Amino acid sequence: MTEKQRFIQNPKCCSLVPERVLHVVEQAPVDDESVGGDSFVIGDELQEISPETLDEIFRTFRRRAVRNDGSADPIYDAFWPEFAIPLAATPGDPTALTHLIPLYRKLDRRVGETEPDRIVCHGLQADYRGVVEDVADGRGVDVDRRSSPRAALLWGLVAALLKFSLLAVDQLAVLATRPFRDSPGPAETVFVPNVNRLGSLKPVIESTTGEFRVVVPNFSVPFRDRDIDLDVDERRIDPITAYTSGRSMLTQVRVFGRTMSDLLVRRTLQSDLTEFVAAEHGVEMPRTVDHCVANLAPTLNALPFASLMNEVVRRSGCSAAVFGSMGPKQLGMLRSAQRSGVRTYHVPHTATTGYEPLPSRETVHFAPSRVAVDHFEASDQVDSASNVVPAGRPYLAEVGPPDRSRIATEEPLRFVIATQPFRDEIREAFVAEVIAHLEAVEADTEVVIKIHPNEEPQFYDRFRVESDRVTVQEEGLFDLLRSADLTFTINSNVGLESMVLGTPTCCVNLWSPIVRIRPYAEYGPVPALRSSDALSSFADGLSVEEIDRMTDEQTEYVEESYVLDPDCSERIAATISDDT
Repeated sequence: MTEKQRFIQNPKCCSLVPERVLHVVEQAPVDDESVGGDSFVIGDELQEISPETLDEIFRTFRRRAVRNDGSADPIYDAFWPEFAIPLAATPGDPTALTHLIPLYRKLDRRVGETEPDRIVCHGLQADYRGVVEDVADGRGVDVDRRSSPRAALLWGLVAALLKFSLLAVDQLAVLATRPFRDSPGPAETVFVPNVNRLGSLKPVIESTTGEFRVVVPNFSVPFRDRDIDLDVDERRIDPITAYTSGRSMLTQVRVFGRTMSDLLVRRTLQSDLTEFVAAEHGVEMPRTVDHCVANLAPTLNALPFASLMNEVVRRSGCSAAVFGSMGPKQLGMLRSAQRSGVRTYHVPHTATTGYEPLPSRETVHFAPSRVAVDHFEASDQVDSASNVVPAGRPYLAEVGPPDRSRIATEEPLRFVIATQPFRDEIREAFVAEVIAHLEAVEADTEVVIKIHPNEEPQFYDRFRVESDRVTVQEEGLFDLLRSADLTFTINSNVGLESMVLGTPTCCVNLWSPIVRIRPYAEYGPVPALRSSDALSSFADGLSVEEIDRMTDEQTEYVEESYVLDPDCSERIAATISDDT
């Protein structure tokens, strides 16, 4: 049903004139009669933003974090990538501001040109609605149904407080039982892994010969029930709460209480971020910032881990700390270690993603290849890549080298669609687009949808039901890639892994630049298809001969550009030990 036409008083005379309405939607409406007249389609506008623009904005957020000593702004210290990396396509409540700044400019320009009397939002997520409200406030335009970020902030802080309470109870239990347990021993090096992504740090830990401890940023009770897949003496592995002290707990309570007060009462972070965006980028976005901070609130239970890291340094006497990821917990812990005079290192699991929370230059960042260094030097994301060392990625070395004997000569051709945990509409559109266009391939084909570990197979059931040549698989990634003829992904690490195994890759990214094209496709011979038409042309040209050509080209690129040395984990471990 079409929205009823409204009339307003013409300020120049007594007659009534039709109200001018600007409709704001996330994606182009399909058969939606309530959206008429002038429309602003967020998805289309975001795709017109250049990667260079996003890189420049990203750099300003990172530069602010590098200059921050952490003591005055511990939230930003740990969470700056959440504001800086444009992950609007991922599930969950969005917190990034980078892509919202040029979106604000685009919407403000449209409102200035069309001069609507009212803006109507259609099912917008909170951060997009905040942009609309900020533009409307700046232009003096009415908006339907104002949002309430303060309510979301309050509920988020309650969730964070509950998580912090569990952490506090766990630490009290550790203190109560400490007289009856062995305390963690001294160590020259402390490793802080992400236990869900041990792939690259695991062989480095197992190659280390000096005194070391593995400190897992987790509670002690879940830790005891979890098998940590490391071939080292289990007495070297501790949950981080094993290092707690009464002094540390008091510091955690004080920091957490001050944080809640700052966000709810003084609104320090919101005000600082709003002023920062205005000073650096010339736009006033207070409601957008409010929404992003509110969405961040449930994860603030990561803050106490910085104080716990102080205890790790004090009790272990370590001179080096090696991190396996740069999440909020780990970033806060890394900065805490730096302030204690400890040398810091980063061995990430994934290859360079395009938007990288690269630590400050005091931290050595071990990259998988020279491609990563070239990417940082070519982009505007960082001021310097002097701390990036192309040392190889240990688990990639275990996967490779590529099998050059493989050729795609037997039918049916097997295509793997490697999915990722993006928002539902993106996941479904990606798989549907690829399957539909593969109908154009003249040879017999079969399609395997390989789901991400954080996804449920039921989401893709309809594709399996609609075609007997489509299957869904959860396990056995590397075996599947070895048996495939071509891998499709949006921008997953699986694309690089596929090339290392000798199977060519094609990236289908209809959501660029918000979903970033990875450097292995941006700088290499991997097709990066950014439209349905480009995918159609690619599928029309697919043949056994074309797949063989892609295999040769991509295999040569991987062998020349990525460090696939099986001894790279020993060399990384030796570098850390020599520095120590």
